Amino acid sequence: MTTAVQNQSVDNAQAAGAASWRLRVAVASEMAVKIANRLPAMIRFVVVPIAAVIHESVTLGILRPSDVDRMVEKTYSNRPKFYDPREYQLPYEGRLLPMLQELSRGKKLLDAFCGQGREAELFVSAGFNVTAIDRLAWMIEAGKVFAQEKQFDVEFIATDFWEFVPERPFDVVYTSCWMYSTCQGRDRRAAFLQKCKACCSEDGVIVLSTVERSSGQFAGACLRFLLVKCVALATLGNLRSEFGERTYSGLFWHHLSESVVRKEVAAEGLLVLRVMKGTGIDPTFYLLSRLDRVRDGNVSGAS
Repeated sequence: MTTAVQNQSVDNAQAAGAASWRLRVAVASEMAVKIANRLPAMIRFVVVPIAAVIHESVTLGILRPSDVDRMVEKTYSNRPKFYDPREYQLPYEGRLLPMLQELSRGKKLLDAFCGQGREAELFVSAGFNVTAIDRLAWMIEAGKVFAQEKQFDVEFIATDFWEFVPERPFDVVYTSCWMYSTCQGRDRRAAFLQKCKACCSEDGVIVLSTVERSSGQFAGACLRFLLVKCVALATLGNLRSEFGERTYSGLFWHHLSESVVRKEVAAEGLLVLRVMKGTGIDPTFYLLSRLDRVRDGNVSGAS
């Protein structure tokens, strides 16, 4: 674990050194929200929602994609204990497993954006042969320690998902919870799908997940989008901001409707096999296949 902490410190220093004035403004607006949360209850009830909307609008409007990347990496680097699999447990992947086991044709699984090995342990226990990758070296080192403690076998590789080239394609390409919603911009999501496709066998399964945009969020999303566009124009910031983008907890999120995801998936030559709907912050999972699998007649139950 010492190695993990040392690597984490290096990551923090690099992120801090690269911070732009835009990122500093976003951090300042976040501090304003924290201060508002310390106000007396009667005042806080009114001030905090306003401060939160202003913070999100300023952050999304002023930050360019490179700034957002730095913000997100800094957030992950500052939370080693939060993402520790001994403490950080989610029920979602366990619910996904029966569906994944039904549709997968083999046991070779890529766990992309694996963090410290929480999901890898689950997939190994379900009988998959797991290769787990993450670009943060300290997380990979922590994952190796966790796997040794729990006595499960995983091939951990410290590498960027975008640069990873497998020796052989995988039967399952699993991308960590909500990861598709953390891709900023349609172009990046298209590239994300193409990368998943390149790592997946012709009859394999790709798993991605999103934060679902509900109909009840529409009015708030419209107001936020208008404010973001105003800030972006005033600061020459994120001029390509998209409807449904959010930022909270130091991370970027795009709340996506199922219809949008289906259109984007189809545009990249992929088919939705199954959908496991989430509510609120619970992820919505999409199990996808390459169209090669459809042409060969090896797919059933597409939804």
